[in-house]
Amino acid sequence: MYKGYNESSPEGYVAKEFDKIAPEPGFDWSGLPGSWLDQASQGKWVVKTAATDAKVGSIIIWIDELNKARVGIVRDISDKGIRFDTLNQSNKSLQKIATPESLINDYKLVGYIWPERITSRMKLILH
Repeated sequence: MYKGYNESSPEGYVAKEFDKIAPEPGFDWSGLPGSWLDQASQGKWVVKTAATDAKVGSIIIWIDELNKARVGIVRDISDKGIRFDTLNQSNKSLQKIATPESLINDYKLVGYIWPERITSRMKLILH
């Protein structure tokens, strides 16, 4: 188990990979992947929903053909598309490459959770 998920499940795999580069406390939400974007946002993680907002190390969340939220970890971004790793139904490693267009049309992208915390910006008030 890793943070409440079986390590050989897509969720456990992604949580562990995210924690390799994310600042403390790392992956700190729970539940089904469909709720991760909202939970991460509430936990002050940078969350993006545009297909072109991928960042290496971010968690990608999409909806599959059975209307189930799926997760992966972004490994590379190039002119060919966004390369990410996930686990298939048999929990075997699977690498995918998708263009921003296919993320919208084929993958039904939900969004990304970047391995970055939202930093509060203090406003300087001059008198």
